[in-house]
Amino acid sequence: MNDKIRVSDEMLNAFVDGQLTTEEKEQLYVSLTKDDDIKKGVCELRSCKDLVQLAYQGLPASPGGSSDNSGPNGSGSRHWITGIAASILLAVGVLIGWQIGPVQSDGSIYSASNARERTTATTVAADNSTKVLFHLNSRDPEKVHEALDELEGVLAFYKRTGQKARVEMITNGGGIDLLRKDTSPYPDRILALQKKYKNLTFVTCQNTIDRLKSERGITASLLPGIVVIDSGVAQIMRRQQEGWAYIQV
Repeated sequence: MNDKIRVSDEMLNAFVDGQLTTEEKEQLYVSLTKDDDIKKGVCELRSCKDLVQLAYQGLPASPGGSSDNSGPNGSGSRHWITGIAASILLAVGVLIGWQIGPVQSDGSIYSASNARERTTATTVAADNSTKVLFHLNSRDPEKVHEALDELEGVLAFYKRTGQKARVEMITNGGGIDLLRKDTSPYPDRILALQKKYKNLTFVTCQNTIDRLKSERGITASLLPGIVVIDSGVAQIMRRQQEGWAYIQV
C-alpha cells in the first residue's frame, strides 16, 4: 500500500503557514518521512518565509514619523531601508538556489553533492525506520494542544500500519512548560503516551532550564522519563543531519 499523497505547491505553502487541517497534516507528515524532495521543499519555503520577515522586521520609521520620504533625508532613509531588504532577499534567492541539506554543527549549510552528506545518507539508509522530530517552543495553550494531537496522530498511524518509526518531541523556550511538573497542562496524557508508545521520547533543553534558574529563579522539576540534552537548537541540527523529518508545531 502506498501511503504517500500527491503534494502540490499550494499544499506545501498552506502547511508552512499553518493552514492545513489536522488530518491533512498527518497525511503530509507521512510523505515528508518518505520523500526527500518534499522535505527539501518545506525547508526552502520555511527559510524563504523567515528571511522575508526578517528583511522588514524592526526597520526604523522615516524621520519625524512622516511617511513622506522626499528630500535628501527621506530619500537616503528609503534607499538605506531598501538596501537592507534587498540584501536579505538576495540571501533568500541564494538559499533557494542551493540544494539545501542538513545543517552542520557550525551552523553552515552544505549541498547535496557534499561528501559528508553522502556519508550521512548511507548511514541513514542502513536504518530503515522512519524518524520524525516534533519541535515545540511555545506555551500557548492552543499550540500545545495541537502539538500533542498531531504527535499522537502520527504515532497511531505508524502503529496501525505496522511501520517502524522513532518519534521525538523536543521542547525549548516556553515549550518546556509542557514537561514541567508544576506547569504541564497534560501530565497524565504525557505519561499515557510514554507507556503506550515505546518509540516516543520527550526531550527538553538544558539551556532553557539554566535560563529559568538564572533569570526567574525557577528550578525546573520535570515529569518522569524526560530526556535532557545540552541545547534544543543543537539537537534539531543533529537530528536533521541524521535524516529526521523536522516538524515545528
